[in-house]
Amino acid sequence: MKYQVICPGCGAKLWRRHFYSTLTLDYRCRQCGSRFRLTGRGWAAGILVVVLEAAGLPLVQYGWLSRQAGMTVALTVCIFGLWFLPYFTPVRPSPAGARKDEPTAP
Repeated sequence: MKYQVICPGCGAKLWRRHFYSTLTLDYRCRQCGSRFRLTGRGWAAGILVVVLEAAGLPLVQYGWLSRQAGMTVALTVCIFGLWFLPYFTPVRPSPAGARKDEPTAP
């Protein structure tokens, strides 16, 4: 598996801490300053992790899984999602007009 959350400009890895703690659509490379964002496949992989987390709730609520098993499944999906998501989320350069610090036309 190849780590895919890398800067398209210089090839530097985006740290997991920066990847998960940034609440923005565009990420900025800390080495070269270029901006990039997730592709559609990257968003789908992130949404899949959330769906897998939420799918365990009805299983516990209706008694198909015990609470301990539900918590184990939720923690396992969360840990594997945090660790493996950067391997399945490709990025692309941001469009030129998508910079947050530039004013937009009305």
